[in-house]
Amino acid sequence: MKIKLYVSSVPYFKGIHKNAVKVLDIDNFIDVCRSVPLFSTVSNSEYYYTSGDLTKEQVEALKKSQSDIYIVDSNIDKRTSLYKLAKKEKLIVREPVTNAAVLRKSYPMLSSKSINTILVKASDFSKLAATKELLNSFVSITDDKVAWLFSADFEDKLFDALGYLMIGNAPRFYELYQDLINLGESKFKFMVLLYNQLKVLLIVKPYVNLSVKGIQNKTGLNYYQVNNNVNSAKKHTISSLKKWFLECGRIERDIKYGEADVDIDLEKLIIDILGNK
Repeated sequence: MKIKLYVSSVPYFKGIHKNAVKVLDIDNFIDVCRSVPLFSTVSNSEYYYTSGDLTKEQVEALKKSQSDIYIVDSNIDKRTSLYKLAKKEKLIVREPVTNAAVLRKSYPMLSSKSINTILVKASDFSKLAATKELLNSFVSITDDKVAWLFSADFEDKLFDALGYLMIGNAPRFYELYQDLINLGESKFKFMVLLYNQLKVLLIVKPYVNLSVKGIQNKTGLNYYQVNNNVNSAKKHTISSLKKWFLECGRIERDIKYGEADVDIDLEKLIIDILGNK
């Protein structure tokens, strides 16, 4: 059987299957599988889809795929046909639970209070993975950073700044962005978040004429990811989004090799995005 269920975050799955290709439209994937003769080996690629909310018919079709297809869902409904099949066939892989001892080993500089805050606030695999990514982007990880990370004020300002950037509201963007930098926010972390934002916009872009629910069904994204990004996706061309996405990746790579300056390169990218009318 080619289908397997990962009850985990996407970063955990990708750490194991680094070359797996994301499926955006599961029905289209199934149609392609059906059009290929069973004896044909068109591709050796592994594929993954980020929602376990599949119909019984979709699950049955995926079982016949000639390529490995992994379903990654950190909070799958145990009543679904997929979960019942995966449990019966022992095809479930679970991300190891992160407890206080594991977090203390990763972040020995944090107090027990901060460790407990992370466990309570980032209670599911995906949010915990995102929290770790944000923490690891700080130059130094402190209790104040953890408290700030989970404060509504911090989250609102950070994502509001990204939102104003992508809709081209320069005055409001720079006002919030400067506040974040003055408070000690890492520009590199902001760039990582921008990279992730652009990735979501690229996923949403082909389906902007559908309803929010329709986009969710096509992409596997949650309601908030779609609702908060669809207007920005409408504003920009897919070529612009790809250009900025690739530039973020280029800057991150070159910074690691000492060939880029986040102050200069990130500012150039911001100006380019804001200048795209």
